[in-house]
Amino acid sequence: MAIKILLLSSKITLKRPLKSVQSFSFSLIGKLQRGEEAKAVQLLNQDMFFTVIIKDGEMKKSFIGSSLRELIITELSENPSAQAQLDHSNKLEGHPGLMQERAGHFGLRSLRVENDVMLGNPDQLDESLTLPLGNEWAWKLISSPVARNREDKDTLTKISMVVKSILQFLLYVEESGMDFSTSLDTGSKMYYLLNSCLHPEAVISDKEYNEIFSKLFSLYQTSAAVDGDKTARSFIITCYEHSKYFQEYTRDRANYDTLSDLFFTDKVQAGDIGLSSKDFKAFDEFVDDLCAAFMDFGAQYNFFVYAIRFLLSPYMPVRVRNRTLENLKDILHLLTTECESKDKEKKELKKCLKYFYAGGLPFLDHSKRDHSSTLDILASVLKTGSFDLLQRQEGFFFLYAVGSLARNLASNAVKCECGVKSMKRRLSTLKKDVWAKILAIAIATIKEKCASADHLASIVLRKYVEDIPVCDLEFDEAVQNLRDLHYGQTSATSK
Repeated sequence: MAIKILLLSSKITLKRPLKSVQSFSFSLIGKLQRGEEAKAVQLLNQDMFFTVIIKDGEMKKSFIGSSLRELIITELSENPSAQAQLDHSNKLEGHPGLMQERAGHFGLRSLRVENDVMLGNPDQLDESLTLPLGNEWAWKLISSPVARNREDKDTLTKISMVVKSILQFLLYVEESGMDFSTSLDTGSKMYYLLNSCLHPEAVISDKEYNEIFSKLFSLYQTSAAVDGDKTARSFIITCYEHSKYFQEYTRDRANYDTLSDLFFTDKVQAGDIGLSSKDFKAFDEFVDDLCAAFMDFGAQYNFFVYAIRFLLSPYMPVRVRNRTLENLKDILHLLTTECESKDKEKKELKKCLKYFYAGGLPFLDHSKRDHSSTLDILASVLKTGSFDLLQRQEGFFFLYAVGSLARNLASNAVKCECGVKSMKRRLSTLKKDVWAKILAIAIATIKEKCASADHLASIVLRKYVEDIPVCDLEFDEAVQNLRDLHYGQTSATSK
């Protein structure tokens, strides 16, 4: 019935907004079950649902997702099993079908599905069949062509067209504010978007891919910053459900929600997992694959820099952040885009840095301190990192590292005696000019009562451009000065 109503609305002069009809149709595509393949083809063949009206002097029509539609229709009929199912579905709808010898309402593969699931027999389902696509179908398709032959030039060209078509479609959905776009959490969307970076270089080197990816990434990152913990959890769960390990655990009746909860505990973040290493392979392998592709060819592309930096977001699990830093410790200076490097006023860096600091001073804005293992890695890289990083002392990673170390130094000096010894171990052997920058930032955070990540980013960039003299102040004396500064301000305020 829903299909008939939807198709009828396409024959009417649009009394309902086009985007509302499109949103409903896109949601419906994801909800169709096995046995409804004919309905899916019928929907996908309706140009109206994939039409964009452009008002530029005169009304123009443009079509989105052409290769996307072609991909799904092809999947619905590309092998004998799928063809038999589509034939069966057509006959269920009262249409002639594809093959005369098929009996139509019998040989009922689709009618077995619901019962098989209820009986807990997922192994009996034919995974070669396309439906159901699920609510996330449009995002999940970004990575669907990856398994194809990567060496064949024609195939790579086709994959490139399909991937760009999907990204264009998603950008239209997101920018239109359709209800369909709310069917998936931001973290899940970000996972699928980052997964597209694993296509061959011939696919992702396309200029249009870069541009569309960057626009989508900006939308998702802005949304993620509002509800970081929820974003991180949905990112991790989607990564796990998208992996081969999820199928293994489903068959073993393992509780993957428990695995997800354990992933976010302090024990796991500290590295004391207490579980089999295979339990977290899905996350580790995704991070490793992304880092490997970045090292092989991705560092030259801005969108890939954005993708890697997202893994360092403060709401992402420490295990993910640390693994990313360890994998790329020799090339962390490459986490700066060309645009950011050329920007003398550093406005672009300020815009992005605020997403990566955990907050201002924790005792002022109630933000979390950075995890000790992450601070250890940041300090280690500042001691032994690449020549480019240590000599030039600029760019995203350097500013991210000194800002993070400075806020934790100031916080520990004032409110956490137990953390001072660890900070001394980390910072005492840094080069004097690096130590001077960290101390200058720490002092400024206390003087200015820094209470947000945005404020911290402003302080870091201001101190970066200042000519700060080399600091001969010993660590213990510096900590005492920070305490005196804070409590002197507190005393003056109380009077």
